[in-house]
Amino acid sequence: MSTLFFGHFHIHLDSTDSTNSHAMRLLENEEIPEGGIVSAGVQTAGRGQRGSQWESFPNENLLFTLLLKPAFLGIGEQMMLTLFASLGICSYVTSRLKNTDKVAGVRIKWPNDIYYGDRKLAGILIENQISGTSVRHSLTGIGLNLNSRMSEMPFPSVSLREITGKLYDVRTELTELAGHLESYYLRLRSQHYGDLREKYHSLLYRKDEPQRFRSGTCDWTGIIRGITDTGLLLVEREGKLETFAHKELIFLI
Repeated sequence: MSTLFFGHFHIHLDSTDSTNSHAMRLLENEEIPEGGIVSAGVQTAGRGQRGSQWESFPNENLLFTLLLKPAFLGIGEQMMLTLFASLGICSYVTSRLKNTDKVAGVRIKWPNDIYYGDRKLAGILIENQISGTSVRHSLTGIGLNLNSRMSEMPFPSVSLREITGKLYDVRTELTELAGHLESYYLRLRSQHYGDLREKYHSLLYRKDEPQRFRSGTCDWTGIIRGITDTGLLLVEREGKLETFAHKELIFLI
């Protein structure tokens, strides 16, 4: 493996409830080195944001959890984990689309879904353990649609195979993705926060465009202007900037 430490410790399961849950159980019983990966052919209870399930066809997609020990991050800097993971996935996807006009379609839908056009390609679920004023452990769960035909799913999704027309080897692609993630984690560990925020903003889905939202029972149109340092979404509504946490706002697509 060409990485420095991502994926050097690797457990693969044919099936598990969720890779995040399995990694958490491992943490409770034994020491796992930073960069350790738990992957699965299928998740029976894969979890996403807002308590939603991540659905995937067996052995066709990338389903894994990456263990990090980012004690250098304070409690108020946890959003930086979302930035590094989102950018690492985008870097991997664009590497598979290089020299084509499809690269421009890769975007980050706030806070941490990876979209191609208006369809979901990957999702991230980050669960942190806090010790004192810093992040002791971080479980970064990633699901990326690699080979599945997502037209069979009940929501607008897409796989890398559908975008490129190519069939991918799951294990090879996990190794490749780990390399891209490690590259951005090393930037994070070197505290290049400004560069990471700038790159994230450049890839933000629907940024500076009119977008329909729902908050509570109200539907309205605003313009995404970016995120705050703590990860809140900045939306301009009727000439005024407002901030939203991810549970306070729904995109209407």
